Amino acid sequence: MMASGVDNLAGEIGAARAASADGEHDAALRQVATLLDRHGESEALLSAAADVWVTAVEAGAPLDAWPGRDRFHERLIAQRDCEVSPPILHHRIASQRSSGVLGHFQRAADALQPVLARMLAAERVESNTVLMALVLRSCLPAELQPRIAALHARHFASFRHDDLALPYSVLFDRPAFAANVADLANWPTTHRAEVLAGKVPIGHLLILLWLLPAAFDDFPPHWWSTAVARRLDRAPLNDDEAQSARLLAMRFGTTQDRELIDRLTDESAEFIAALRTLDRTRVCSDEPSPLAMAAGRRLDQRPRQALAAATSLLSGQIPF
Repeated sequence: MMASGVDNLAGEIGAARAASADGEHDAALRQVATLLDRHGESEALLSAAADVWVTAVEAGAPLDAWPGRDRFHERLIAQRDCEVSPPILHHRIASQRSSGVLGHFQRAADALQPVLARMLAAERVESNTVLMALVLRSCLPAELQPRIAALHARHFASFRHDDLALPYSVLFDRPAFAANVADLANWPTTHRAEVLAGKVPIGHLLILLWLLPAAFDDFPPHWWSTAVARRLDRAPLNDDEAQSARLLAMRFGTTQDRELIDRLTDESAEFIAALRTLDRTRVCSDEPSPLAMAAGRRLDQRPRQALAAATSLLSGQIPF
């Protein structure tokens, strides 16, 4: 019985996709909206809904009001019952821009703005709603910008690791990127206590260092190791956080950080050897090679590139 139900849903999703491909955009949208009401927010169904929606928007289909349309848009924006990150519609929209589909952000913003503005004005705003506003930011009206900025600062630490790829990539939208970075200009300073207490995900610290390296200039010496150690004390790190912590260690660590590095990798001896090599490259060589100089610049300017730079220097000797 269960298999039959799954087969039926797959068939209905296929029918909606076929209608969309045939240009029957209104029918396809209504069909996926009905399926969401009936079956809930599975990844397969949300993916189909996002694809049908993007196709309709790109075809210039009028998304006229129909019973359930606003609820449909709200579900796609909030994505409350599906853990996929980044949220599926948000990612589809961003991908259209990065794929060179001109004007898609504006068309998407025009379609979603009535519902998105209402959701942003609510007393309790969900992180996925803020994320959609950041993605579409440059195409949203000026009167929404102060609210978006305030919500961004409030929700930044609650974004999931993979969510961070959307609002802080210049590939998607340069004006929105600039505004999103500006929102966070004082974030490290105003949240210093939380950073040092290990309450901020390590991947978020890496993003902040990339976006706003000078914002950490007045932090205590070895702040990164304090933040990572206390984060470790709070709970085991997932794979993304562990990788981010190792990148921080590669960027800022020294051979004196052996105890912390032992907690970050089972290959601490090799890691320390890599740090020792980087130390010689960065501070001990009177005439570093062009490769070392380029790698050093990457380490200094783009913390997220630390792993790639170190790997280039060490020819694959880093064990992670």
